[in-house]
Amino acid sequence: MVSLPKNDFVRIIHQLVFWENINGCLLSKKIFSKKNSSKISKFKITSSCALITASLCFTAVPIFAQSNEEASSSTIALDTITVTARQFEEPLKEVPFGISLLTSDQIEKLGIKETADFYRSVPNFNYTDSGLPEANLLNIRGIGSSSTFLSPSVTYYIDGVPIAQRAFDQQFLDVARIEVLKGPQGTLFGQNSQAGAINILTNEAMNEKFLEIGGEYGNYDAYKLSIATGGKITDKIYGRINGQIYSRDGDIRNVLFSNPTTISSDEEVIRDKWLGAVNGKLRFDLTKDTTAILSGRLQRDKRNPTTGLLLDDLSDPKNSLNPIPENKINSGLASLKVEHKLANATLTSITGFHVYNLSLKADITDGFLANASSGFPVSVFGANNSLRQINEDLSQWSQELRLDGTTSNGIRWVAGVSGLYSDFNSTTDVTISPSPILANGAYHSQIDKLNLAAFGEVTIPLAERFRYIAGLRLTHEKNDYDALFLGRPGGAPAVDQFKDSGKIKDTFLTGRTGISYDLSENITTFATISRGAKAGGFAFFNDAAAKAIANTPFEKSSTWTYEVGLKGNLTQNAFLNASLFFNDTKDEQLFIFNPLAGQFTVENADTESYGAELELTLTPIEGLTLSSHLGLLKTELVSTSNSARIQKGNEVPYAPKVTAGVTANYIVSASSLGLTGDISFLADYQFIGSREFNPANTARLEDYHLVNLRIGYKQDNFEIYTFAKNLFEETYVDSAFVVGTTPTNSPVIGGVPGQPRLWGVGAKVRF
Repeated sequence: MVSLPKNDFVRIIHQLVFWENINGCLLSKKIFSKKNSSKISKFKITSSCALITASLCFTAVPIFAQSNEEASSSTIALDTITVTARQFEEPLKEVPFGISLLTSDQIEKLGIKETADFYRSVPNFNYTDSGLPEANLLNIRGIGSSSTFLSPSVTYYIDGVPIAQRAFDQQFLDVARIEVLKGPQGTLFGQNSQAGAINILTNEAMNEKFLEIGGEYGNYDAYKLSIATGGKITDKIYGRINGQIYSRDGDIRNVLFSNPTTISSDEEVIRDKWLGAVNGKLRFDLTKDTTAILSGRLQRDKRNPTTGLLLDDLSDPKNSLNPIPENKINSGLASLKVEHKLANATLTSITGFHVYNLSLKADITDGFLANASSGFPVSVFGANNSLRQINEDLSQWSQELRLDGTTSNGIRWVAGVSGLYSDFNSTTDVTISPSPILANGAYHSQIDKLNLAAFGEVTIPLAERFRYIAGLRLTHEKNDYDALFLGRPGGAPAVDQFKDSGKIKDTFLTGRTGISYDLSENITTFATISRGAKAGGFAFFNDAAAKAIANTPFEKSSTWTYEVGLKGNLTQNAFLNASLFFNDTKDEQLFIFNPLAGQFTVENADTESYGAELELTLTPIEGLTLSSHLGLLKTELVSTSNSARIQKGNEVPYAPKVTAGVTANYIVSASSLGLTGDISFLADYQFIGSREFNPANTARLEDYHLVNLRIGYKQDNFEIYTFAKNLFEETYVDSAFVVGTTPTNSPVIGGVPGQPRLWGVGAKVRF
């Protein structure tokens, strides 16, 4: 067992307390918590702090650990971790930038179905649930646009195919691993990877034939059904197909009034959802050197989402919406990957086609939010006469052609070209009773995007342990924008018709350079400088069109990132992944909402962010795996274009100063119970620090703690398990926005509450 001398242990604890105090991270500043804070006992606060401290202690342990020879007699060695973060397979420790990894075992045991299920397990990876799946947001290390009206700064890839920005938040299906690549990835991933990229790899079609059937059932009448099969079809063709259905009832009440004191309807119907998806893959071994993989995916997403509710009492979340919002997304993805092995290199072609269509029908005005802003009774806003309907469709083609190989003197290289074309159409139709703010009418926009690039990167060994990394990408992007507004009487004054159009062309260089050095056979350190960028463009909705005001384009944004890190096995049973970074971002694209004018605007502002990340995996005894992570982040707006709306010194939205977690997974033989097979226990703790929710820094969202559990029994090809997420039913806020002001001129804040406690049982059998 690994042990610490007593005096060293005390010194580490003192250091941890120091870090905690200087960051002010734990349960310090609260908003929306007058009623909620009384529910947080001293025991809960103390235990939460202790768990974070434990996470850091896990990180400190290997520094004072026994030698590998001493540890090997009592511990289990970790497997070598391999990733494809640079478009070829290599050990995780050799990747010269920050990367977090989720394996298939973690994905299964943590119950990861979508991004919302895993982002808290990754330091400084920040995800915002905005209620609508097409409007959820991402940032990494404080870099990221503050609205999905704009270009994202993080791009999702599924088996090498980029996913459209408004449809990235899909159900995960048959996933082998998820690689979260941090820092600018413009060298090898390109489009909109200014903050990073999410590289999702699905399971490959293999020779072994199998059939797997699974199911889950839990509270809120939630159920999940899955089936997967695959294997050898002919001597040279292999197949795999996986399908899932997931359904869950709502957890937010929708309350309607027939008069100020009489409730006519009160049902827990908001935030129910139904998801269906199927994923298939065919592998063709055309020759001994050539393989082709044809993949396809279809998904249907139906839900009754909240579009935001009053956050005064999180213990009783409720809307007053008429009609109840309906959101539907249909999407499809097809790809063809061809690999051909040459004498000293591999030629890879990836052709992708992604399509989706979306429809949203929602009440513009929630009665409780409007009541808080106006003072009028909730019932006044319950009539079915305020409606927003949105219809979108997108088709996106992508093509990448690349070569990678290793020369006789050990130089590792990648080079290629890529192209992407997308056709996006959106129509927003607003029908509202007389309003001094919103105009009636339909706004249609079309944005055509063309992105072309050439790229390359080399890793050159300079000495036995010393390597130099250099890469560049030249990108040309063109955005064509056309819009038409047709006004109707009934709302705020509006023009009868307004046409708008615009074009933006950007050509820019991104890249990476740096060094890496093997401190030992098992530990590598690196220092890199990278540049990321994303092109300028147009928000696809312009609420000022009703006044015949043209859509103002937002400018290109760029980031320089400076990073040092260390990765590898500190001992046979301890893997450390650590980074320090500084980001200098010019013209970040920020989304500003003026509730008094009811208008959205986009402003560019310069930001800086810096911080640290620590991830550690330990196997102290046979069957026990401990994983911990810690992210520290400081963000700041260092210059702005309009100081009346956003101030210098403000924090970047949705960038908590601290993210942390600890996961313990223990597998033990069931023989003591007279059974064959194994019993597994998983306990997972997650902490998200307080954060701002808009560039104006109107108010902070409070920090929160989540505890998740899973207990399972597995025998041969059969498994049964039970699980609980948010075990202690912590109430927290995922996202927020300023709706307006009260009659006394205080801000009225709406938003989306976090998920309640979810629990259930599941089983899986494999033939």
